[in-house]
Amino acid sequence: MKKQNIPIFLAICLLTALTCLDISAMALAITPIAHALNIPLGTAQWIIASYFITFASIVIIGGRLGDLWGEKNLLLVGMLFFIVGSLIGSMAHGLFIIIIARILQAIGAGIAYPNNMSTLLKTFPQEKHGSVLGIYASVVGLSVAIGPIVGGLLTHYLSWRWIFLINIPLGLICLITIAILQKKQPTPVKKSRLDLLGTLTLTIAIVALIYAIDKLNLIYQQPIIIILLLLISGLAFYLFFFFAKRVRDPLVNFHLFRHYLFRYGLLQRFLVSCINSMLLFILGIYFIKGLHYSIQTAAFLYLPYTFFLGIFSPYAGRLVDKVNIHLLLIGAIILFFSGFLLFFFGVNFYLPLPILIFSLLISGGGYSILYPGLLTVTMRPIEATDKGVASGIFFMINLTGG
Repeated sequence: MKKQNIPIFLAICLLTALTCLDISAMALAITPIAHALNIPLGTAQWIIASYFITFASIVIIGGRLGDLWGEKNLLLVGMLFFIVGSLIGSMAHGLFIIIIARILQAIGAGIAYPNNMSTLLKTFPQEKHGSVLGIYASVVGLSVAIGPIVGGLLTHYLSWRWIFLINIPLGLICLITIAILQKKQPTPVKKSRLDLLGTLTLTIAIVALIYAIDKLNLIYQQPIIIILLLLISGLAFYLFFFFAKRVRDPLVNFHLFRHYLFRYGLLQRFLVSCINSMLLFILGIYFIKGLHYSIQTAAFLYLPYTFFLGIFSPYAGRLVDKVNIHLLLIGAIILFFSGFLLFFFGVNFYLPLPILIFSLLISGGGYSILYPGLLTVTMRPIEATDKGVASGIFFMINLTGG
């Protein structure tokens, strides 16, 4: 890694950590926020939902804008949104304002996130992509793992407002570093415009789909609303594909899907995300309902899985650069699914807790290879001019599965 690239790499990792922390750190802060703002806990859940839905709906658009107008420009815009949202959130005294703040944060994160990845892929040579993405994956894993702990400590010892306040100085460091040191990547010679119809229809489709998935636990109480949301999402997706075939520069160029590795990587990413979410969901139920642990104790018991992911990912990334990547992915998939099956077997047959923890370590080891491996495979055949939107699609598939 060249010395001049290290500050950029560190700034991107810090920005990624902040956006990931903001997703998970709010989990333990919702109750104190609801109490402080005197709002029902169920209503306060919109503080989390608004961030997730907005982020998911804009991540592909953010990637495409980076391809059109340059990753550096979009990173700076994304960070400005994120910092302004954090500032507003730190001063909020009502639910409406705090949700607006979370939406601004999510817009910033959704714009910056795919351009983080695109910048790394363009800054470093292909033979270093595995190592770079391995470290990047460890940042994501550790940030998600410690997010609830950081949120809980800040809320307990200072105030829930510090979950927002801490983003401001750290975000400014990222902003200044990238503004001064990051070189502008060349944008396409052919001038293109953003596909507004595609942007509108895709946003409606994703928002309706994510909201419907979020309300699936109320399928018996609100079946008509959920079915209506799914129909709206399906119609919007149909219109998105319809218009994409009739405009010169669609939001998503479907020639990307002609690449076998791109299709393969996205499919595997979706399946792994589904299994990973299922594992974590079952794990939470087992710890809290089965073993009657507190939420705080259950959160710490997640750490063997997520910390192993965070610690081992850099080494897994180096393996991706040195070993036949297809054989490595097969081994990683076997590890991941073996650990999951052992955990599922252990829960059903009441095996001792150490065996369950061991099964999580196995799954975590497989997942730590899958993350940088699948990302490297998926992005390898993509041209530089499409790296941003391809990164957005990858993260969108990840969010849909997880």
